[in-house]
Amino acid sequence: MVNTFSQVASRGLVVLISLLTTGLLTRMFGSTGYGNYIFITSFIFIFISLSDLGVTLTGVRESSAKKDEKGAVFDQILALRSILTLMLFFLFNLAILFLPQFAGLRLSAFIASFVVFFLTLRTVSQGVLQANLRLDLASTLEIFASLLFLILIFVFKVLGRSVSLNLLMFFWLTSALVSAILGWFISRQYHFLKPSFVKKEMVRLFKEALPLGVYFLIFSVYDRGIDSFILKTFFPISIVGYYGLAYKIHGNLVLGAAFLMNSLFPLLSSLKDDLKKLRQIYEKAFTLLLLSGFILLSGGLIFAPWVIKVIAGPGFTPSILALRLLLGATFFSYLNHLTGFLMIALGKQKKLLAFSLIAFLVNLSLNLVFIPLFSFPAAAVITILTELTIFIFTQNFLARNFNLRFSPKAFGENLGKLLNKKEHFFDKL
Repeated sequence: MVNTFSQVASRGLVVLISLLTTGLLTRMFGSTGYGNYIFITSFIFIFISLSDLGVTLTGVRESSAKKDEKGAVFDQILALRSILTLMLFFLFNLAILFLPQFAGLRLSAFIASFVVFFLTLRTVSQGVLQANLRLDLASTLEIFASLLFLILIFVFKVLGRSVSLNLLMFFWLTSALVSAILGWFISRQYHFLKPSFVKKEMVRLFKEALPLGVYFLIFSVYDRGIDSFILKTFFPISIVGYYGLAYKIHGNLVLGAAFLMNSLFPLLSSLKDDLKKLRQIYEKAFTLLLLSGFILLSGGLIFAPWVIKVIAGPGFTPSILALRLLLGATFFSYLNHLTGFLMIALGKQKKLLAFSLIAFLVNLSLNLVFIPLFSFPAAAVITILTELTIFIFTQNFLARNFNLRFSPKAFGENLGKLLNKKEHFFDKL
């Protein structure tokens, strides 16, 4: 109950801070400057995914099953991720040096590239906290980083100082650095993180995590990278700004599902051999995620114009259509978080990878054909189709192999418990 409540409360804070930050940035930079910010950060998040390759989440799963080896697992994770991060830092900077899309943005992107080092330390620290069921502390690091980034921007705004894109990337870097140091200190009460370069264990961990890592990489590419990259190639950067604002809101809404499933993941991993109890958790989580996704979709369709105006002002009117379309992707993404995390907990990363590869090919081929013709509305519709494709494959697999399927009867019963204040719906989650 505490973990679930802390996830909901912290997610609300992070969303609020993120929306305030977005409001400041859109008003300070306009659609063009904000588009450049979105383009750089979207591209660098692909490399952040590469630096993880599913290693941290795999470590959380293993430490949940092998509690006596918990500390050693995270030391190996830190060592492996340090090597990957260093390699990808140089690869990222080679990319920004030669890709024409980064013309005029290379210094800003170079400053931002150092973020990968600090996010590596922070996410491993969060993994330690997650494995010890301290989701409240793990969430605090997200809140702190977001809040520090907002404060730095706000202080310069109040002082009347102009904030360049280079300075903005330095603010992002600073927030990542400070939150990484804080995460390392907080996690020390559970385990003193230090890299352990044991080749045999690192290779084993890498092989175990690779299917999951490729899945997350594919997700990051189509979720953050392809749309912005193709839009910037064929259209003015302001289009990236309009679409980026809507996608930012979509991304914040989706994180509610991510936080819930992060809190459930250690429990799901420990119950992979108890399908009866796992099914009960699946049915409750499905009820909550389906209901939440529907509320966000229906409410968002109505209030999208008001949301865009409040957050970014009248200069981002084209973002209204993009947001309304992306809310369909938000709905299916909520359900995909459940099916995806369940497949990982059940050790079915290879199947998940196969499904995600199919979805990626669908996304890439459709984007290459339709974005140059129809701009960001095509990107938004294709995002919906991609999420739907993943859901069909993952849900069908879970239903056929583990009898984990949507049940109208169970949905009705769990909905009644959720609405009945006397029932402690989250206690068994």
